[in-house]
Amino acid sequence: DYDKAASYYKKAAGKSTNEFTTPLFLKKLGLVYEEQKDFDAALKAYTKIKEDYAQSTEAAAIEPLIARVTAQQ
Repeated sequence: DYDKAASYYKKAAGKSTNEFTTPLFLKKLGLVYEEQKDFDAALKAYTKIKEDYAQSTEAAAIEPLIARVTAQQ
């Protein structure tokens, strides 16, 4: 159930403030949004990783995901 997944990941990302879990939750949120064909929301989640968590593991590999959702818009 993608709606539930999006809700849980969004809530988890909002409560977490560390460099490890927050970008992980945001990436998973973006992937769920992509499955729902909500590419604007996915781009927003991925961009937040790039801008706010630039030192994270997820940020190191976020550019291809940003390019993918940008191409879908």
